[in-house]
Amino acid sequence: PSRRFTFSCAVEKYLQGLAPPIAGFVALSPGEFPFWRQIASAYNVIPKFALCLPSSSLGYFYIGTHSFGGSNPVPMTLTPLKIDSGKYLVSVTSIYVDGVPLTLDPSLLAGGAQLSTVVPYTVLQTDIYNALAQSFTLKAKNLGMSETSEHAPFKHCFEEGASGKNIDVSVMEIGLPGNGREVKWRFQGANMVERVLETVICLAFVDGGKKPNESMVIGTHQLQNYLIEFDLSTTRMAFSDPLVLHNMSCSK
Repeated sequence: PSRRFTFSCAVEKYLQGLAPPIAGFVALSPGEFPFWRQIASAYNVIPKFALCLPSSSLGYFYIGTHSFGGSNPVPMTLTPLKIDSGKYLVSVTSIYVDGVPLTLDPSLLAGGAQLSTVVPYTVLQTDIYNALAQSFTLKAKNLGMSETSEHAPFKHCFEEGASGKNIDVSVMEIGLPGNGREVKWRFQGANMVERVLETVICLAFVDGGKKPNESMVIGTHQLQNYLIEFDLSTTRMAFSDPLVLHNMSCSK
């Protein structure tokens, strides 16, 4: 049967900077008329959706119950989902680098972390960024890398040198509230760095300044190759381990 869906047209300037095949946007916000909510309402399915953003090729998007992994479903971890002013946020209890908690003013984590499919790289408040960069740099030097010049928008870049193409770099974990205990969202390898030259990689996080609106905005580079589900019926988010640990990816 035919269904009525709310949509709008936009001027071409809003498509500037997007890859040539892209002709528009699909709204995924928690508002009244996002695409997922209209589909869920029209077809009477659970109001939730799941994303699997690829590092190349096409990815996956599900409305209602997902089928990613088929007969081998990927384990998922749950955390409460906060919705504020049209944004999806998760509470953050701590941030770890290589298992060691960063020393941060607790007020920096009080607002939680926003999740964004528009921001390309995770943006961190300056103090959080500096703490991460310091730990990352120490590990990189221990691997035989040397610091080199900046490559915008990245401030910390490294010549791989004798380490070769080694992405065994620092692992960052975000501590989140789970079912009566802290759970950890792990970011490693390709989610931590961006290759800008043949032998140069950069810490793929952006310094957002001393007083940004959000202390942490998790961008698409860090979200690649994770299955992430937003369940608005329970106000919870589920996330997988890095899919590479299961010999899987989000690329079709």
